[in-house]
Amino acid sequence: MPLTSTMQHLALLCLCLLMTSIHAQSLLAKGESLVALPSASPITVEALIDSLAHSDFAVLGEIHDNPRHHQLRGELLRRLPVASKTVVAEHLNWRQRLAPKTDVLTGLEAAGFDAQAWGWPLHQALFEAVTAMQMPLIGGNLPGESIKEVFKTRGQSLPQPIASVLAQAPFDAAQRKAMEAEIDQGHCGAMPASMFEGMATVQRGRDAAMAEVALAHLPSIVVAGNGHAWKHLGVPFVVHQLAPQLHSVSVLFMEWDDARPDQEKQAFLAELAPQADYVWLTPHQARNDPCNNLRKK
Repeated sequence: MPLTSTMQHLALLCLCLLMTSIHAQSLLAKGESLVALPSASPITVEALIDSLAHSDFAVLGEIHDNPRHHQLRGELLRRLPVASKTVVAEHLNWRQRLAPKTDVLTGLEAAGFDAQAWGWPLHQALFEAVTAMQMPLIGGNLPGESIKEVFKTRGQSLPQPIASVLAQAPFDAAQRKAMEAEIDQGHCGAMPASMFEGMATVQRGRDAAMAEVALAHLPSIVVAGNGHAWKHLGVPFVVHQLAPQLHSVSVLFMEWDDARPDQEKQAFLAELAPQADYVWLTPHQARNDPCNNLRKK
């Protein structure tokens, strides 16, 4: 029996949807896995894209020196509707915008991007995706020259809008302890405890700055390090305190060696359960132990 034009249209639509789903899932490379938390259940890339598309606010984390993480975040943005989100970047100064129709690197540097410090072109795939998808790009980080003063004054020098956001999202004692533990671990136990409070203030100031910009430009997606993507301590916590009605999504991009026992992987994911909604695991990247330099200091 010949197909009617309506049936042909539906068949073509189904084929297009199938090809889109297959193309999305192809992002998940060998040795990688994508799970939803807290269940640690595997999910499809298409499901993650759908969750991001329907979110009011989202954070995509990263390990800063892992190019795969930046590539993946760029690919996720490319699969969202054109101009559907404002992207807020840790890599640019607070409230600074990427000028339209400029060379990507030139525009980034004009907005406070330090190409040498961030290891350009590590993030090129991410920012080229932002511009290709016609998504506004706005900075969310404290300017580098202000960091020492924020540390020294324990936050008294923060700009008023950022200080106001931070005042509405205070930590309890357990959160303060957890943040200090993360700072200690992140600096390989080589940092004097007397510096924890100031460093925590800087970290929280950055979180508040990104949250302030993200809330002013909804729907938005923050791209930042995994520490800023934590639901219990980072930007999502601040956003939730100010706007609990928003549908928020947090995605961590982490490294894992699949040769390790599955039991260890499940324990690792259980530790991450309070920290995010999704985790994308990629193979471990070989690098020098960063603790070596810190211990020498």
